[in-house]
Amino acid sequence: MKPEEIKILIDKYFDAETSLAEERQLKAYFSRQGEMHPSLLPYKPLFSHLAEAKTEVPEGSFFLPIRRKPQFLWMKYAAAILVLVSMGWWLAFPPSGKAEQVSGIDWSKYEAASPEEAFRVTRNALMEVAGVIDQSTESSDFAGNQIRSLNELIKIR
Repeated sequence: MKPEEIKILIDKYFDAETSLAEERQLKAYFSRQGEMHPSLLPYKPLFSHLAEAKTEVPEGSFFLPIRRKPQFLWMKYAAAILVLVSMGWWLAFPPSGKAEQVSGIDWSKYEAASPEEAFRVTRNALMEVAGVIDQSTESSDFAGNQIRSLNELIKIR
C-alpha cells in the first residue's frame, strides 16, 4: 500500500472509524519486514505492540488463559449421565400436581371469606410496608445529612 493510504487509515483508526479489515491491513503493514516510509516509522511500535499484547496476560490478572486439561473430560460425561438419570427419574415418578399440606397446617382458615375482607387485609399489609419504607427514608435522610456535615467540616480544614 502507498504511504498516503496508510496515513488515511491511521487517521481513521485514531478517530475510531476503521473497520476490522482496515485494522488488519494496518497490522499487516506494520508487522512486515523491510523498508517503510520514514513518516510512518513512529506508528510501527504501536501496531506491533497491539499484535503482541493480544497474546499477553497482565501480571496478577483474573483472566488467565484457558488450558483444557484432559483429566477433567470425565466431568462432562458425569454431568450428562446425571442429567439423563434425573430426567428418567422425573419421567418415572412425575409430580402429582396436588399441593401437600405442610406440617399439618390448615390453610383454609387463613383464606378471605369475601372480597371486602381480602381488600382490608391487603390494605393493612401495604400500610405496614409503607410505614417501614417511611422509616427507612427518614433514617437515610438523617445519615445523608450527617455525611454532608462531615464533608463540610473536612473542606473547612
